[in-house]
Amino acid sequence: MVMGNHGDPWFALDKAEHFVACFAITVAAATVLGFVRKELRGWLRLALGSLLGLTAGALKEFGDATHLLPSDGASIKDGVADVLGVSCAAIVLYYYFYAHNKHKDKSRENLGGGSRSSNTWEDFQLSTISEDV
Repeated sequence: MVMGNHGDPWFALDKAEHFVACFAITVAAATVLGFVRKELRGWLRLALGSLLGLTAGALKEFGDATHLLPSDGASIKDGVADVLGVSCAAIVLYYYFYAHNKHKDKSRENLGGGSRSSNTWEDFQLSTISEDV
């Protein structure tokens, strides 16, 4: 497998495209999973979305390496941008699910429904996007 790293700067439009594409695929997959399978917990949607984002990045690099796609070849730097995009998406999703549960807890308290413990891993696991709708 030939890696086309000659003249492949770390900060280039190509790297931004890899980052944004993997970020968007991860967020979109986790969001769609919440609407399609309402019983899926936040952590599982995050894991599946991240897996899909990484798979898309890996398939793109495989296509570049085997010249199935028109490009200058596969690049480690593109792969790093893919991983960074998925990682940033996972962080954003984690905090979205976490903040979503904190908001639900406050709503329950205001309605006199008691409160669950907050700021825990369980809060993240119990979150669902479908309850936003």
